[in-house]
Amino acid sequence: MGRTAWIQTGMAMPVLLALAACRPPQPALPPPPPLSLSLQPAEATVTAGHDLQFGHRITSGSGTGVDWRVLEPGGGTVDALGRYQAPGRAGVFTVEARPQADPARAVRARVTVVPAPVGTISAPSTVAPEATGLRAGVPVQPGCRFAWTLTGGTLLSGADTDTVTFLAGEGPSLVLACRITNAAGDSLRSSVEIPVARPLALHIGPAKATLTVGQSMRFGYTLEGNGGSEVIWSVDSPGGGTVDPAGTYHAPARPGTYTLQVASRVHPEATDRAQVRVVAAPKAGITAPDAVKAGAAGLVARVPEQPGARYAWELQGGTATAGTQGPVLTFAAGDGPTLTLRCTVTNAAGDTASGTLQIPVTR
Repeated sequence: MGRTAWIQTGMAMPVLLALAACRPPQPALPPPPPLSLSLQPAEATVTAGHDLQFGHRITSGSGTGVDWRVLEPGGGTVDALGRYQAPGRAGVFTVEARPQADPARAVRARVTVVPAPVGTISAPSTVAPEATGLRAGVPVQPGCRFAWTLTGGTLLSGADTDTVTFLAGEGPSLVLACRITNAAGDSLRSSVEIPVARPLALHIGPAKATLTVGQSMRFGYTLEGNGGSEVIWSVDSPGGGTVDPAGTYHAPARPGTYTLQVASRVHPEATDRAQVRVVAAPKAGITAPDAVKAGAAGLVARVPEQPGARYAWELQGGTATAGTQGPVLTFAAGDGPTLTLRCTVTNAAGDTASGTLQIPVTR
């Protein structure tokens, strides 16, 4: 028995070796695909000073870690988790992610940084009821969208632009609002309330006046509409006198025509003016013969001629023959022993001066 078993075993070994030699070779395993990295988002727009979270995906290769950086100096920062912090200025910048397992497989994302919306509204400080063609606007901001609304009036044009025209209602106020949305999708709503009131009308009184040099006169005013009752007085003409806060005008020492102005303290654009003519003081000194003969005719007396003045002569002891309302009087003497001349001169301001002269009458 034992002999037979050995023989069988010895014969099987060659057979096994022959069978192994006949098997086909096994194919080699293919190499793994190269590392692939993608960023989300691949392109983005963000408001200056805001942040943005980037994500990444590695689809093959070993390891999942990446290193982040911003390529442009001053282009913002990005932390180890991919959170990008935009700078305070607008521009186009590049965020790069580099796989730690294969830095050569870096990918980049383009980031456009845009300014934050600006909502400062420029509009009239007050408007009149039913005033039309009114304008309001916000600063021009390229790439932004605009949406205006109006309460207490009607938008006429430009509701989706940076400038609108509108019609005012009856008041007492209207509210303009604008929502500005930049290219990053950030929005700002700004509004302004505008009083609706009748335009402030200011009237000075009197509108024209004549004063004697050195004299004073109180001017008044009336206000129509809303805007406060305080006013500011001034003299527009250099050397044209002075005016106090109560509206009392003090004429200068020289004749001329000057302008007095009153303006609303709250709304300086509301003004009115008065024209003040300053004239010389009247002069009534009489020039006439030193003595006259009784019954003499064609005698002449005079006072200085003064433009705009009125004259009134009186004569005692003689007879006026011409010029009783002018600067030159013609008269005849009586029987004496004297005659008396009197002239009252009234200037354009209504101030008067009188002169008297007594003349001996001889035979």
